[in-house]
Amino acid sequence: MQAFSEVVRTSGQIMASPADEALLTAQISGIVSFVSRNLVPGSNIKQGTTLFLSKTMKWFRAIWVQHYSKPNKHWQLLKHSMSGRVNS
Repeated sequence: MQAFSEVVRTSGQIMASPADEALLTAQISGIVSFVSRNLVPGSNIKQGTTLFLSKTMKWFRAIWVQHYSKPNKHWQLLKHSMSGRVNS
């Protein structure tokens, strides 16, 4: 048996059936990222496998507070303490 492309000269891409596709929505805003960089169309996956994660804006705010609120607080204190010393 020969491959179809050998019998009839063709080129193109095999597309998934619309019945095999799904639209996902989230109730919260955030950033979606794939868990694995090795995931490609046609990859075998098992039921229950995590494909991607959604990081919410609350997560980003927590990171901001953790990394930037302390330096910002120090800057505000320094700026306030220096405001009486600056002559214009």
